[in-house]
Amino acid sequence: MAAEVAPLVRMFNVVLDRLERGFHVQQEFLATAAHELKTPITLMRGQIELDGAADRTMLLKDLDHMARYVQQLLHLVETSEPQNYSIERVDIEQIAQSAVEQLSRPASSREISVEVACPGTAMVAADPGAIQVLIRNLIENAIHHSPTGSRVDVDVSQARMLVRDYGPGIPEEGHARTLQALLARPASAR
Repeated sequence: MAAEVAPLVRMFNVVLDRLERGFHVQQEFLATAAHELKTPITLMRGQIELDGAADRTMLLKDLDHMARYVQQLLHLVETSEPQNYSIERVDIEQIAQSAVEQLSRPASSREISVEVACPGTAMVAADPGAIQVLIRNLIENAIHHSPTGSRVDVDVSQARMLVRDYGPGIPEEGHARTLQALLARPASAR
């Protein structure tokens, strides 16, 4: 009887380990998001309470920053449930072009040109909503971290997608942390 139950117990333990890792990743993200939201809220409150005529541009920038984190939290909740995915053939170039159009205002305000290049077709099997969020986030991050007046290149092919900006990049001390975060994820999530 014990030999028959052992595979079930092992599989159950594997599932529990995956759930625990997922829970820790979500907790880290939520802690980071809470910290990122707390600071601009406190600064905005202080500006409003002290002088009543706070710098409108700075307040709007802080609000945009917070709205972005809130949107990411909402996407986290949505993407945490496998039943929310519907895999179909999608055109990555079309999704990238759409994301560039959606982000034209922030790109324009920073005088950043965003170019999409696709030498052939780029059809892949993916969930259209999830891949759209992913591509939009990559391009938005590139715009956000690019120097004013520069450009962002989006190269799309059947095998890959590359988003390149000309900003400062990840500091050297952050490389190890980024690599550790990637390696800590289960292979099925990479």
